[in-house]
Amino acid sequence: MASRPCAYVNTSIVLRALNPKEPGHGEARRFLEECCRKCRCVYSSVHELERMTPMQRLVFEGYLEGLGAAKVDVDTRQVLAQAEGYRLRAGAAESRRVDIMHMVAARTIGCTCILAIDRFIRARSRDFKLAYANHYTGCEPCCPQRSGGRTGTVQAYSSASSSKLATQTRPGRSTGSGQTQKSPSKKRRRGSGSSRRRPGPRRPRRRGG
Repeated sequence: MASRPCAYVNTSIVLRALNPKEPGHGEARRFLEECCRKCRCVYSSVHELERMTPMQRLVFEGYLEGLGAAKVDVDTRQVLAQAEGYRLRAGAAESRRVDIMHMVAARTIGCTCILAIDRFIRARSRDFKLAYANHYTGCEPCCPQRSGGRTGTVQAYSSASSSKLATQTRPGRSTGSGQTQKSPSKKRRRGSGSSRRRPGPRRPRRRGG
């Protein structure tokens, strides 16, 4: 059996799920529940660098553990060094250092996707070869459905529609039985209708003098 894809859970999406006052709070919770069923969700020790009180961190980690997400310890010094190198090359602000560390940690762990609600991470995730997903995109970018599922059905429907459209756009009219009737020719027959010439008045013949 193939292993499930690895999805890295960023702090931003968890904060949205834990705060009932945030817009999309319920959608974020349902999104994380679905993704952690389909994917192998993880988070790293980089979260410890986020500004949280001990109680907030306890609630944060307890919620993720309830979803089945596993905590992975990474070498934060090495991750910081790689993140800082990228930040300087990309010209990113210092305030984005921890966000970059999350993406570096995700690739270090072996994840192929990051779950977040952050414009900077969305814009930079491709540099780390990470798919980006949240409750607006759904789990599909992280956990694509295998053939035979919904995706296969959509492709089969598209092929059938294209074939039907090709049949209907052939010359002639399509009938309900699927047969094609020939369209009437636009060429008019000679000597019929308005194209027929009327004889003009005859000229008198000249007599010899």
